[in-house]
Amino acid sequence: MADGWPARLCSDECARAHRNRKARERRAPDPRDCKHCGETFQPNLDARYCSGGCRVAAHRARRQDGAEGAARSRKPLGNRWESQG
Repeated sequence: MADGWPARLCSDECARAHRNRKARERRAPDPRDCKHCGETFQPNLDARYCSGGCRVAAHRARRQDGAEGAARSRKPLGNRWESQG
């Protein structure tokens, strides 16, 4: 089987084992620090957070910081929002 082609597997169990092996191969070589809590973790290649909970907490923190500035620059106008600008 050539690399890059979808694998044809005999059962769901073989497919699960294949996916798990591929996931292990995609791991980054060095541990990283979580961008939200600072905990060291072994990431996949593009992970920035140690868990889904930290990813959500970081998003909520960014959204909260941005909402304060957005609330000052917009005012309600009937059923729509209009910029004060």
